[in-house]
Amino acid sequence: MRQRHILTAAFASILATASAAVITVSASASESTGFATPAACSPNPTTKPPKKPTPNPTTKPPKQPSPDPTTKPPKRDSAADEPEPQATVAVAPQATVADVPEPQATVVDADEVEPTGCPTGNPKTGFTHARATFYSTGLGACGKVSNDADFIVALNSAQFGVGYPNPQCGKKIKITYKGKSATATIVDECPGCSYAGLDLSPGLFQHFASQDKGAIYVDWKFTG
Repeated sequence: MRQRHILTAAFASILATASAAVITVSASASESTGFATPAACSPNPTTKPPKKPTPNPTTKPPKQPSPDPTTKPPKRDSAADEPEPQATVAVAPQATVADVPEPQATVVDADEVEPTGCPTGNPKTGFTHARATFYSTGLGACGKVSNDADFIVALNSAQFGVGYPNPQCGKKIKITYKGKSATATIVDECPGCSYAGLDLSPGLFQHFASQDKGAIYVDWKFTG
């Protein structure tokens, strides 16, 4: 009886050992089926990243060399080495008496000034400061042909009047301008002349002044 129990226990021990071997073989087979997650997609939780090296607390950075307190910057040789600032002085040009032109007095010639009103005077005593111009001569209102060299005049319409032959035709007048005088004959009418105005032949006008003036102011009176 005792021997049977010993055999049973031995058999149970052998059976337990065989079961453990079977379980071990099964576990190895399941790992080779390919159903396990690849390590590249899921990191192994048992694998820890390597630790970073910690600096040695006993190691200190090298010190920067400190300047020597006994070393002083070099001194300048003398104050003369440093140039003094130069002041800029603006010199105004000096005006001299010769540089300033003297004002020129404007001389107004009374014979060149156009009158503001009618010339003074009357047919008996004559007219003062009457406007005189010149025109191209030819056949005039009195029926006489004249040329530019003749000392003839055309009388203003207000004094020439109407009618033919006109009573003013052939009358003589004396004209004075700046000390010059000349006697002329009335042979024509001047519709554009103002009262007491005269239109002279080019030769007669040139006797008194340059034709560039265009107009002059004369004194004149009837002489017969």
